[in-house]
Amino acid sequence: MPFKRISIGAEPLQTVDDADAFVAGDMVREGADFAILPIIRCNEEEVMNWGHFEPEDLVIKSADNSYCLLGATSSWDSDYEYTETVVGIQAEYAGYTGLKGVVTSAIGSKVPAFGRLLYSILAKESSPKVYVRVCLSDENAWQKWNRVRVMCNHSPQLQVLLELDPSTEKAVDMKQWMAEPVHIVVLPESMFTKNAGGYPVLPRQHQATVAAWMDYDIAFVIQTTDAGSGLGDRIRYLRHLGQSQPERSVQNSASDEYRDILQVPLQPLMDHLESATYETFEQDEPKYAHYEEAM
Repeated sequence: MPFKRISIGAEPLQTVDDADAFVAGDMVREGADFAILPIIRCNEEEVMNWGHFEPEDLVIKSADNSYCLLGATSSWDSDYEYTETVVGIQAEYAGYTGLKGVVTSAIGSKVPAFGRLLYSILAKESSPKVYVRVCLSDENAWQKWNRVRVMCNHSPQLQVLLELDPSTEKAVDMKQWMAEPVHIVVLPESMFTKNAGGYPVLPRQHQATVAAWMDYDIAFVIQTTDAGSGLGDRIRYLRHLGQSQPERSVQNSASDEYRDILQVPLQPLMDHLESATYETFEQDEPKYAHYEEAM
């Protein structure tokens, strides 16, 4: 079975004034599937102190391209008086326009206040999915994430956007994070180097890390300081890397929809099970191998 196509997005770090123009221009031209864009573009310090923003401050102005956009909230800083109000309004606006979700800033030192803010957002019925930005360059990243998750009662709407650390010189063991609800992995622009032909590639240690995530149903995001300068080449390289991975077995493909999901144990002798359930059983080769050994 061929390796499934991976979803790749872009996160421009330069100023973007209009989301619709970015989608129709840079995103489509460079071959990205979606983008992470700021919800507002005005001076964040002024917004946080005033407690509101004006319609002309919006980057994402309509719901026209909401199917391919994630909205990044303002950088979170609890020192500002109206932080919770402004970030909460941005989250409500994201829900109103039907965005795929909102992306928070990284968890800072004031974890309880950050968790309280996310809890208030997730408590609303119209809450969009919330992707918490977790930077692996922070040595306490998992402890902070875990505390926030517990404060939010393990909400299924709370997911992880994992930003890899480009400074690491060896492959990182991702087993701990692969047990978490990571739905997006971010590759900073500085992770890429150029090969002899001048095309962007990932060093071996980063290739190993990215390849480990490709067996999971997640999306990748490439950060870029200039969407028109090499973003398309990085996206094509990442797709090539995915296609060059070993073909997935039927067994692994069949188990995708059951991965990381708690289920009530099935009792074939007591419950009436559909034939599709038995078909899934039959694709579990290790189980039958163990049965045969036991007999």
